[in-house]
Amino acid sequence: MAIGLQLDAVRSIDVFPGQRTGVDYIQMFERQGIRIGSIVRDFLLEAVFSRVEKQKQVLFIPVSNFDLGCLKDCYSLEKTFTIGQNDACLEYCDVEEVLQFRTAYKDQPKGERLIVAMKPFEHATRVQLLSVEHDESGLWIYSYPHNLKDMRNRKNEFLWKLPSAG
Repeated sequence: MAIGLQLDAVRSIDVFPGQRTGVDYIQMFERQGIRIGSIVRDFLLEAVFSRVEKQKQVLFIPVSNFDLGCLKDCYSLEKTFTIGQNDACLEYCDVEEVLQFRTAYKDQPKGERLIVAMKPFEHATRVQLLSVEHDESGLWIYSYPHNLKDMRNRKNEFLWKLPSAG
């Protein structure tokens, strides 16, 4: 299987030290005009994140199923995540890093949706992932159903974290 990552698409953000809650992020998003999906808002209203002790740089890369070697509409979410982690050596994103990524990624192209490769969170009776989107109504932090058997087409893009060098 040929994996072709577009390294020119890597985005770098600085994760800043401090203790933040989900409410802090809601306020940041609202100040920046970023829309928040209702499931994400509910999740953030209860979220408290671990204290970040020192500033660190995190590298993110959008990767499509095509980049992971899918030549036709063929990958389940489970297969995408398995290939991304095992064959492409990518890492799941941390929730707080994704929230900071959303605040920093203001120049996201219209029409782009990045489904976040991450450990899912629970909302009511459903398991969810985050997505970072830009549609006709603006920039979003949204949720995406975590169903491992759902088939994803080769154009679906997933946001992954590159392994740190240290």
